[in-house]
Amino acid sequence: MLLGEPARTRYDLNFNCCGFPVRVSPFFWVMGLLLGLSLADRKTAVVLLNHHGFGAATDLDQLPQNWAFILLWIVALFVSILIHELGHAIVLRKFGISSHIVLYQFGGLAVRDGSTYAAYGHTQQLNSKNQIMVSAAGPAAQLLLACLLFAVLRIGGFRVPYFETPFGIHLPVGSGLPISNALLCMFLFYLLVPSILWAIFNLAPVYPLDGGHISRELFLLLNPREGIRHSLILSIATAGGIAIYMFIHHNTLMAVMMGWLGYSSYQILQAYTGNRFGGPGRSS
Repeated sequence: MLLGEPARTRYDLNFNCCGFPVRVSPFFWVMGLLLGLSLADRKTAVVLLNHHGFGAATDLDQLPQNWAFILLWIVALFVSILIHELGHAIVLRKFGISSHIVLYQFGGLAVRDGSTYAAYGHTQQLNSKNQIMVSAAGPAAQLLLACLLFAVLRIGGFRVPYFETPFGIHLPVGSGLPISNALLCMFLFYLLVPSILWAIFNLAPVYPLDGGHISRELFLLLNPREGIRHSLILSIATAGGIAIYMFIHHNTLMAVMMGWLGYSSYQILQAYTGNRFGGPGRSS
């Protein structure tokens, strides 16, 4: 199954950013709202501000209503994913390829002009090394944003909004002054979370994530004949492993998503090899 550019609607938001046309599907806002309803609210903010020391201690009745936190979350998510796609688009432009950006319910796409989807086969316009640079640029842009936020806060003497990664890794945020404004503190937290975790998630060698594209090109460099098949096998195995891990840790949504991506890679593998039970790959 391929993730393609969604159809245009009369409700799309269209604008230009850094010379790139950007289109935001209304379903992007729906996705942000649904995530915000489960992640962004006053009670969660109180826990993070007080018990985790993100900012100055505060009481529930001192905070705005839930809608303010949900709005901050949606804006932060929009900024983070837009920067991710700008990373792809800027590197594509460096290689002389024009593109446009689409934000939709599954995140974002940097779509090369004249194309509406990305097939799994080897890209004809870029060699493998250049394609790896394009694929890595999105996560790199988000991580750069996170590093800049960390640097600004630390230079200013402020405490960085703290959180733990899904694998229990504590980020070295250090000490500092708490951020007194609760909304500003939570906005920074909402901006850091997707910028770091979305980048890490996208680097998993699962198609059609950026890591899946990177692993495909690496395998093609090592073995042009079998590279695509090997990368799809890795995609299936990785997606399955992450799905099991997420299910064990009660993250059903992520488990279902990774299971779906793994099955999608399995379907592509069967179509690519032309053999339902696997077989030798084609020459590229």
